[in-house]
Amino acid sequence: MFNVFSLPQAGKDHISVLDGWRGTAISLVLINHFFNVKALHLGSMGVNLFFALSGVLMAQILFIKRQPLTLFYKRRVSRILPLFFIFVSMIYLFGYLNGSEEAKHYIATLFFLRSYVGEVGIWGADLPIGHLWSLNIEEHAYIMLSLMTLFIKDKRVAGALLLFIGTSSIAVSLYYELNRADLINDLTSLRQRTEANLAYLMIAGAYAINKPTLSRRYSYLPAFALIAGIFCYTDYAPWFSRTVFPPFLFAFTVAHLNEATHALKSFFNLKVLRLLGMWSFSLYLWQQPFYLYVKSHDYPVSMSCAGVLISLVVAIASFHLIESPARGFINQLRIKHWERVTN
Repeated sequence: MFNVFSLPQAGKDHISVLDGWRGTAISLVLINHFFNVKALHLGSMGVNLFFALSGVLMAQILFIKRQPLTLFYKRRVSRILPLFFIFVSMIYLFGYLNGSEEAKHYIATLFFLRSYVGEVGIWGADLPIGHLWSLNIEEHAYIMLSLMTLFIKDKRVAGALLLFIGTSSIAVSLYYELNRADLINDLTSLRQRTEANLAYLMIAGAYAINKPTLSRRYSYLPAFALIAGIFCYTDYAPWFSRTVFPPFLFAFTVAHLNEATHALKSFFNLKVLRLLGMWSFSLYLWQQPFYLYVKSHDYPVSMSCAGVLISLVVAIASFHLIESPARGFINQLRIKHWERVTN
């Protein structure tokens, strides 16, 4: 019997704690969106946990495993584009039928360029697409990383370049903050752009490429790094802290998560977190309209809880009816194609 709450059988290279990391990230985003928690910058933290994980995984795939770019892009397409196309098309069709000014940016949004197009920034759009800023950054980073593999074969050189890009992005972000009065674009629009948000992806990738093995004696260090990174998102930390320090702290944590203490691994192996991680892309996309509706009513608790529940139901249905079947279909076509080529 089909069970929507079952986890798929993991492959030999699958690291289950990373599913829990992904589930934790989307949980923080949902809590921030629907309950407007102000004690911690949970939304930013959740997004940056995603970025750090993506940086580690993409660097390993491209610079350590040296996956062919054709296969790399096909897997990115199968994972992202089918559901993304459906979501964006539905939202923009609704906007067009209701006379939204945002409807004219449909193509820019489809090509992950909306953060750079339009008189109003993506966060100010009158359609529920503001959350796509982070997906734009991930896709831009994937392209950058993949193109680097065409010219860079040495892992140390690749790591140094990624570290340089990551630290440069920190500098850009700080520059935007310190010079907001002199900038042509408003600071809100600049914060959503790729050049100010590559630090977590690139620094995590740089560390993953050349990371050392962590001995059991130091298995507590990932937990300490995670706690230190979380502290940077509190109001007790200096304003620049979450820009400067967590990219390095989260990179270390996620890169060594499978070598961490039993307690930390047990937390990230919780089934509920792994399930949320499995559904995270569908949740990420579909929660936005419900979040904005709750926000427009000033976050009543009952409506916030209902918003989370509805988002979960829609996301689970989306994962099992659209995302997973589309990915499986494209992957199956790919397998047959490669079998024909190799035979």
